[in-house]
Amino acid sequence: MYFKKLEELEKAMKNDPIALDAIQKLDIWLINLTHENAKYINPLQFATDYKIMAATAAHVIEKAYKIGLFKKFYRVISPRMEPLIDGWSKESVEAEIENNEIYSVDEDRYIPVSECQLVLYYRLVDTPSNLPEYITKPKKERAPLYSNKTVKNMGNMELCREYEGAW
Repeated sequence: MYFKKLEELEKAMKNDPIALDAIQKLDIWLINLTHENAKYINPLQFATDYKIMAATAAHVIEKAYKIGLFKKFYRVISPRMEPLIDGWSKESVEAEIENNEIYSVDEDRYIPVSECQLVLYYRLVDTPSNLPEYITKPKKERAPLYSNKTVKNMGNMELCREYEGAW
């Protein structure tokens, strides 16, 4: 386990083999998230990525939240997927809503709250230990440009057609 808090959770849920399997998968999933994705953890994405039941993923992530692995983060999203309000609690989000409407900068209008979604994310706040080398020392090799010259060198005529007429 890379996250000590997940080891604690394993001990607490030792009689639930489905949850234990999900906890082990969660550990691997979390360690492979980008820094940005670790700020917006979605239990349904975890369930989809590891082909486990959504209820199991949500249950395990909520238990991990309760022992301090995550912090909850709320976001109100417009029908066009524009983030409107962010907050660390539902109360802080609700405090920014006036007359059951939220102002959209992108649309330059007030949107009724009933048309918006309140999205719950979890933010990873724990630090892993014993990271694998491929994470601590990523490759620093730079790939060549995907240009007319490199495509020509590859010898693939279909790819070369993309660059026909290029100087």
